[in-house]
Amino acid sequence: MCIEQTKTSHLDQDTTVEYHIEYASNPSVPSVGAVSEKPDIDPVAVKSFQRECSDFSYLVKYLETGELPEDQKVAKKVVVEAEQYVCLDGTLYHLFYRRAKNLSQADRVIKQLAVPKVLRPDVLLSYHDSIAGGGHQGFDRTYHSIRLKYYWPRMYSDIYDYVKSCDACQRAKRHFHGHPAPLHPMPVEDAFKRWHMDILGPLTTSSDGHKYVLLVTDSFTRWPEAFPLKSQEATVIAQVLYKEIFCRYGAPHTLISDRGKNFMSKLIQALCELFDIPVTILVPITHRLIRHVRGLTQLLHNP
Repeated sequence: MCIEQTKTSHLDQDTTVEYHIEYASNPSVPSVGAVSEKPDIDPVAVKSFQRECSDFSYLVKYLETGELPEDQKVAKKVVVEAEQYVCLDGTLYHLFYRRAKNLSQADRVIKQLAVPKVLRPDVLLSYHDSIAGGGHQGFDRTYHSIRLKYYWPRMYSDIYDYVKSCDACQRAKRHFHGHPAPLHPMPVEDAFKRWHMDILGPLTTSSDGHKYVLLVTDSFTRWPEAFPLKSQEATVIAQVLYKEIFCRYGAPHTLISDRGKNFMSKLIQALCELFDIPVTILVPITHRLIRHVRGLTQLLHNP
């Protein structure tokens, strides 16, 4: 549709300017009238679908005619659930009782339309995906909006799964509570094949000038070794590892440490390559060292 208007503007007595205004509809932009916050549900179709739905067929028949199914378990379930339903003009409604204190007795009861299975996707689409009805709100708002008018069994989980699996929401919304990646324990190989190491300090300087401690623990036997250091430079650590660990216990397969600069230096990497240590894993302090760190720290502060 295109609407044209021509207007004349008189700036003064001698000058006349005509301007042309054209209104063109954009088919890619939905009009306000095309957006509805309510699903288009035919009342006559609802009655038919309720009688065909396995969730409500027995309830409708029992409330209208008093007839129960032959299965005793199903019959008992229908009798119990029928207290929460009412059939008005052939349409089944669920009675929801709100627990608000400031509401009257009449306002506390909400008649929720019992939605059959074939119409549930339309309700979810209207209350979550549509611009006016939902606007891709979160689960809580979507659930409370639907609950004011509609009901079906397992509605809570259905709405939750629908909102959480919405492609548009997953692409556009930011996740504030991301789940960490699962941890995979490292396999223990053999004695003195994997060492965990960390440095304590600076501590009170000893009479020999030592103020750091290099703590090394075997992963298999949990055997600890502690070596005093005057500094935590990479050259000092490399000498201690070579003299006290590699020469005494053999070259390990793996060294595990935190991301300290002294452990990540080129000298330590060259030492590992020299002894054919294939991997040097750099991780924060591990639980195997925590107990020894606490015990050694307590011992140093309370000689």
